Amino acid sequence: MNLFYAATTLDLGGAERMLYETVARVRAAGHGVAVTCLLGDGPVADWLRRDGVPVYPALMRWPGDPLALPRLAALLRREKPDLLHTWLFHANLFGRVAARLAGVPHVVAGIRVYDDRAWHHRVDRLTLGLVSAVTTNSATVRDRLVREQGYPAEKITIIVNGVAQRTTPPVWPADVPRLPGTRLLVSVGRQHPQKGQDVLLRAVAELRREFPLQLVVCGRPDAATPQLLALCRELRLDDCVTFTGLRPDARELAAQADVFVLPSRWEGMPNVLLEAQADGVACVATAVDGSREVIADGDSGLLVPPDDVPALAAAIGGLLRDDARRAALGAAARARAARDFSLDVMAEKTVALYQQLVRT
Repeated sequence: MNLFYAATTLDLGGAERMLYETVARVRAAGHGVAVTCLLGDGPVADWLRRDGVPVYPALMRWPGDPLALPRLAALLRREKPDLLHTWLFHANLFGRVAARLAGVPHVVAGIRVYDDRAWHHRVDRLTLGLVSAVTTNSATVRDRLVREQGYPAEKITIIVNGVAQRTTPPVWPADVPRLPGTRLLVSVGRQHPQKGQDVLLRAVAELRREFPLQLVVCGRPDAATPQLLALCRELRLDDCVTFTGLRPDARELAAQADVFVLPSRWEGMPNVLLEAQADGVACVATAVDGSREVIADGDSGLLVPPDDVPALAAAIGGLLRDDARRAALGAAARARAARDFSLDVMAEKTVALYQQLVRT
């Protein structure tokens, strides 16, 4: 098969990294692959080029640029793929229309998080007839699409994210300060209200009354950045909180945490949580879509309600007080990641879907 992938971005987000892992394994199975990124290059584009994958960037001059449609259609006519797989909203929308214009036989649309913006769903449903299949990475996203938005269940395939098992010890980067004598909390995610980092900052302010703490937050600046910086000053946390920005080595930092925290208000299937669990780190996350499927509450991690500062502080504090429980949760998390979230299984299910569609 000749396969083409269209992504909205090729940044360091979980979806983009899963695209990279999928492409690597699809190529290893002997299929031809090319990739386009609508909104320009990013670190994952560099990874793909390093592996010899053709990458066509910047078809879209700005989000929603209508000229991206004829550009993508022309690219697909030239490449003549058997199947187009699109990732994230803009790529899903432009990709399915361009594929029809270019005569691409099959389109797979990846919906990786349940988006509460109603207009996204309206536009998506209008063009759903151009799609051969939809993939989601969690049962909760699939169920909400069917129940709340009327997507046809028979068109949706669940392929959960996979995660690589660590083969070398983590290394703390020299350019990130490590405060001696403190307990380390790490959270990874863009600085956006979705990620709930404001709740985590308030929990840290409570926990500092009992523990010497350092919080490291990895993720690109986004809509919540000004509010988070102001809240840090208000809570007098400037001396113990580090915002590192976007880092390709965020997993190295998370792997050395006493507790990894993901306080999101909503999620799809959070890769950063999978990676922390695969590295044997005790995790506290909110009981939202995706995270509930990654963590078995009380067995491989702890789940708390979103937007609940006392509950988040209590869960983190409980683990910091109990070394034995923290170690047991980390060991159970590592075993669960190896058993249930394999990159090879993810790739096998993806290729099987492609083959089924192409045969028809």
